[in-house]
Amino acid sequence: MRERIADAVLRVVRKRARPFSRDELARSALVLAPHPDDESLACAGTILRKRAAGATVRIAFMTDGCRSHPTVPPAELARMRHAEAIAAAAVLGIGEADVAFLDFEDGALRASIPQAVKQLGPLLDRWQPAQLFAPCGQDWHADHIATNAIAERAVAGRSIERFEYSVYLWRSWPWSPIDGFDRGRRTSAALLARFAARVTHVTMLEGDDLARKRSALGSHRSQMERRGGDPTWWTLGDWGQGEFVARSLSGGELFRKR
Repeated sequence: MRERIADAVLRVVRKRARPFSRDELARSALVLAPHPDDESLACAGTILRKRAAGATVRIAFMTDGCRSHPTVPPAELARMRHAEAIAAAAVLGIGEADVAFLDFEDGALRASIPQAVKQLGPLLDRWQPAQLFAPCGQDWHADHIATNAIAERAVAGRSIERFEYSVYLWRSWPWSPIDGFDRGRRTSAALLARFAARVTHVTMLEGDDLARKRSALGSHRSQMERRGGDPTWWTLGDWGQGEFVARSLSGGELFRKR
């Protein structure tokens, strides 16, 4: 029953949305990712479509990702996730020169919003993107919500199209089952009402684009694979009994234009 409800709601959401036009795909863009892996989960297919249309796409990672696995020293995990982010970007056709790491502490971005806005400004000045992609303000994780606030402040007074995405939509019911691991269930109503109901654009993936998105996500090995086979090592596949990743790959990339 849950799967049928999820599919029915998704059909309604997709019907209201439209694919990016050729002109929209050809415009340069900066993707703000709260953590390394968010760009692949939410935007990989759209990045690929934009690159195929000749657009310059860059990625700025807001935090260092150092807190995802507390059994690894933060500095070591940050280095690991930096390397994974660069590898994932390469799969998407983005070179290291077009990747920026703002390196705010994972989990603490909200306390550094003014500093992040100040750091993002010079990137916008230098890269001059026509579009900015960032999480929506209901995306559950505090770093995602903070990235939304940073994006809103950073583009003020600039002629930049702003698009919002949600990573955690697929973690909430009915997209994923509610279980003890899924703390994101608390935001289900807010995400569905405030984001999904207002989606304006959708990117559906198949064939090579879907395979490359899967490969980009797989480049974030610390998030996708159990380190050394350790059964206690958390992965994205543990969310929603595996349905979070499955929906992230099959549900389409949904965006709301602001």
